[in-house]
Amino acid sequence: MLLRDIRRVEDLMGNSKIKPHIKEITQRKKNFRSILAKKDIKKNDKLTISNIALKRTSNYAASLSPKYFYQVLGKKVKKNIYVDEKILLSKLKK
Repeated sequence: MLLRDIRRVEDLMGNSKIKPHIKEITQRKKNFRSILAKKDIKKNDKLTISNIALKRTSNYAASLSPKYFYQVLGKKVKKNIYVDEKILLSKLKK
C-alpha cells in the first residue's frame, strides 16, 4: 500500500525533462516564419526593410530562417523576386 502510494506520487510529480508535446511538434513547421518579399524586387536591387518581411509559409524547409534577416539586408538580388516569393541565398549576390 505504502509503496503504491509512493509510486503514484512520483507519477504525479512528472518528469524533470521538458520537451514539446507530440501535437506541438507536428504544428511547429506551420508556425515558423520565413523571409519573403513584401513587394516585387527587381534584379540588382538591394534588400531593405521596406521590401522584405517575415511571414508564415507552408513549406518552412525550403525557405530562409528569420535569423538571417539582418544578414540579407543590403544584399543585391540576382534575378527578379515577386511578391510573397521566398528569399533564398541562391537568389542573392555575394
